[in-house]
Amino acid sequence: NDRVRILDVALKAGESIPVHSHPDHVLIAVTDCKIAITKEGKTQEANLKAGQTLWIPAETHSAKNVGTAPLRLVVVEIKGTVKK
Repeated sequence: NDRVRILDVALKAGESIPVHSHPDHVLIAVTDCKIAITKEGKTQEANLKAGQTLWIPAETHSAKNVGTAPLRLVVVEIKGTVKK
């Protein structure tokens, strides 16, 4: 809708997503997983347990499943503010 976009992300072990952009967003781990997010040449890894969330401000990045099992995330993007 005008306020959020929800994405279902599934990556096999070793699979990656090329560089892309998001507005402010929240990752919600559906499965236990290990993800590497690369932004501006710097990579950060996160070990997430199913149900855990991770807030990421608007940015351009790439992502990779650096774990040994399939990864499943729900990404909730927060779109611009709504004028009243």
